[in-house]
Amino acid sequence: AVDLETRGVDFKPVDFSKDLAKALPNRAQDKASRRLSNIAVALKDAGRPYTAKFGLTQTRVGTNVRLRIVELWDAQEGDQATFDRDELNARALALKGTLRSKPAGDQTPSTKTTTVVVYKRDPKVVAWVLQAAAGICDGCGSAAPFQTTSGPFLEVHHLKPLGEGGPDIVENAIAICPNCHRALHHAIDRAARRSDIEGRVARIIPL
Repeated sequence: AVDLETRGVDFKPVDFSKDLAKALPNRAQDKASRRLSNIAVALKDAGRPYTAKFGLTQTRVGTNVRLRIVELWDAQEGDQATFDRDELNARALALKGTLRSKPAGDQTPSTKTTTVVVYKRDPKVVAWVLQAAAGICDGCGSAAPFQTTSGPFLEVHHLKPLGEGGPDIVENAIAICPNCHRALHHAIDRAARRSDIEGRVARIIPL
C-alpha cells in the first residue's frame, strides 16, 4: 500500500482488509482493518513510511507489537527498489548470495525528478589532461580500453573531488580508464591508489 501511494496509484483500503481477513483465520474484516491501522500507527511513530488511508486511530498498540511491526518492515524494505544509488548498492550487497530464484524486476520502472548539484568545469582543463595522457591511463598505465570517434576513451577524474573543495585545475586532474575511475571511488585501497598516482604523475600537487 505504501508503495502504491508513493507511486501515485489509487487503491481502496477495504481491499487490503479483505485480503488480510482471508489470511487470518476467524478474523472479521473490521478486526483486520484495525490491524492495518495498528501497522500504520507503528510505522508512523517509528519514522518509517506509512499510509494514513488505513486510519491512525488505533493508538493503543503494545510496545512488543510495535517493535515486531518495525522489524518486519525493515526486513522487507531491504529488498525493495529504491531511487537512491548508495542505498541500492547497500541493499544489493546485503542480498548478494541469498537469492534462490530469479527476481521479476520491473518492466516499467517509475521515475522521480530530483535536484542535483553540478559544478562548472573548464573544458580546457579536460582537454589538456586528456592530451597529456596520450591515450594511456594515469592509474594503471594501460592503453585506453577502446577508441571512440574522437580518440582513446579515458575519463578525467579530480583527485580531490570538487564536492570536497577540490579545484578544477590540471594539477588536481588525471585521465584514467573506467576501471581505475571506479576503483578510486569505491575500492577498499582507494587511498593508497590515490597516493600512488600523486607520487607518479609529476604535475599533480597533493591537496
